[in-house]
Amino acid sequence: MIHLSSSISSLLEEAGIKVRPEADAGVWLMFLLPISLIVSAIKHPIESSSTFKMCAALSLGLMGTSVIFIIQCTKKKSLSVGRHLQLIPAAVTVTVFRFLFNAGFLSSFVSGLISSTYYWHTMLTLLRKLPYSFTVGEVGIVSQALILFFYGSALNIYSAVFQAPTKVIQISTLIVQVGLCAVATVILLTHKFKSLRNTMSFYLITISVLPLLWIMDFLFFDDVARTKMVIYKIICSCTAVLAVNYQISGTEKATPAIRKVFHIFAVAVYLPCLICQCSLIYLASGVVLGIFAMLETMRLLNIPPLGSSLQKGFLTYRDEKDSGIVALTPMYLLIGCSLPLWIHPAPCDIVDSAGFNLLPIMSGVLAIGVGDTAASVVGTKLGQHFWPGTKKTMEGTIGCIASQFIVVYALVCTGFLDVNNYTLLKSVFAIIVGSLVEASTNQIDNIVLPLVLFIILC
Repeated sequence: MIHLSSSISSLLEEAGIKVRPEADAGVWLMFLLPISLIVSAIKHPIESSSTFKMCAALSLGLMGTSVIFIIQCTKKKSLSVGRHLQLIPAAVTVTVFRFLFNAGFLSSFVSGLISSTYYWHTMLTLLRKLPYSFTVGEVGIVSQALILFFYGSALNIYSAVFQAPTKVIQISTLIVQVGLCAVATVILLTHKFKSLRNTMSFYLITISVLPLLWIMDFLFFDDVARTKMVIYKIICSCTAVLAVNYQISGTEKATPAIRKVFHIFAVAVYLPCLICQCSLIYLASGVVLGIFAMLETMRLLNIPPLGSSLQKGFLTYRDEKDSGIVALTPMYLLIGCSLPLWIHPAPCDIVDSAGFNLLPIMSGVLAIGVGDTAASVVGTKLGQHFWPGTKKTMEGTIGCIASQFIVVYALVCTGFLDVNNYTLLKSVFAIIVGSLVEASTNQIDNIVLPLVLFIILC
């Protein structure tokens, strides 16, 4: 693995690409998201929509392209697209879509291109445009997420034009996808046209493309219980903002323990919603991701009135994994808590709860909201014995495992989590594996750990 990482780093350096320092290549990350989707589709065939199944099928091509990318890096071949070997994943994707889904030749061909050429270009573009921001594995998983999101959005929006969605979760998905596509449009336009970077133009284009009224109607005017939960979330968010403001008003940089406060806020927000307002947190997580992306754009462009304050907050809370110009850690925390919810084919039941799927859907909250926080606090306060070759302590790992066990046990005792012996054994195995990964990896654990737990618990 060390030889593989050095070979990949050597080739990327020759190509003028700067990866995140003090971390290995982490190529194994490139398989986590595709495996998660494929496992979900296999284990929940009835609940999986045609769009979800197509995204899972596209993941096969993404995995194949990842393998080709790793091989070319290892053999120090050119990173440019066009070699015959790269046609194999595209051909597999085209065949699956043509014969498994009875898709037309054109749509099958486009899907094949997306899983190979577009994915390849996306990885290289991110690596070149955002130096020092990603390892190879991290850029792979981010590129896959972007490809799958826009692919699924295109299919859902096309379907909605001819057949209006009726289920709450379908409507939530459509709102999130349209909203995030609008955010992406704003970011791309401001990146391409410098004339749109002034304050007035930025706010005008933002207001014109975002489906704000649609989102507000769903959040506030559809259900009293939902409105109460939204108010609760707003209170938690305001408290977090006050905590940030208090920290940046001083002169000290935030310590790892202080940064973990936001993990606790994530647990306080996500867990109640997963239990009784699943569709709300499904929608709200997408909305907040869009807000984070817009705030980051404002910070990078220094757009008043928040640009300078956001920059100060970034410098205060920045850690060693935020080596590039973009503040990815806050988004990774949000995405990590939300990802199991987004990639499960049926996250919410008829009573708007995660229900029997609560354990896999709360993988992110459990792994990084509870486990990672406990590992950091216990390791900082009590840690004395370090894992070989890492800065992580064995005491921190024990705290990571124990805290997750306590939360699962509490949910079982209160009746929110119904488990049998097999599920209990599986959760024990997932928690231990996830905690050992947390102790050994130098990749972004906010993304890694939720997917590791999800694959095991799904």
